[in-house]
Amino acid sequence: MNTRLLLIVGFLVAAIVGVLVHVRSSEVPAAPMRVQDAGQSAALNVATTTGADVSPVPKQSPLPAAFATLIVDEDQYRIAEAGILLDSMQSLRATGDLSFSGKEHPGLGFFVESVNGKKAADGYNWMLYVNDKESSTGASQTRISRGDSIEWKYEN
Repeated sequence: MNTRLLLIVGFLVAAIVGVLVHVRSSEVPAAPMRVQDAGQSAALNVATTTGADVSPVPKQSPLPAAFATLIVDEDQYRIAEAGILLDSMQSLRATGDLSFSGKEHPGLGFFVESVNGKKAADGYNWMLYVNDKESSTGASQTRISRGDSIEWKYEN
């Protein structure tokens, strides 16, 4: 009877720790933590101290990232809001973190011609990649979500 009671209390503690870790990880986007890991660890500690047979908790996907990442050469920028890439780039430009220029082409969208002072020239252009795949849309039509990796590559 005491072993069952300790096991039940242990699982309740593990559940509470899991909820607290989830709340805490929501507050610290730079270091996301899987809720499952903390709960499993607490459950295994209870099993060790009580001698109970506890099966591991099935693996779950990690919590979603709190921001998207924009990469230009060696520079990385965090984008906290989902939306249109060009809007996010304009916000970064307004804070002085990023510089870029380009032209709006009717029916095609905004064409980026320079980023951080490096202009398209001699057959080289700025190419957009989203999650390591060349984008089929430009900055004014590309929707980004939290967790995305967006990269401008200077290519021939």
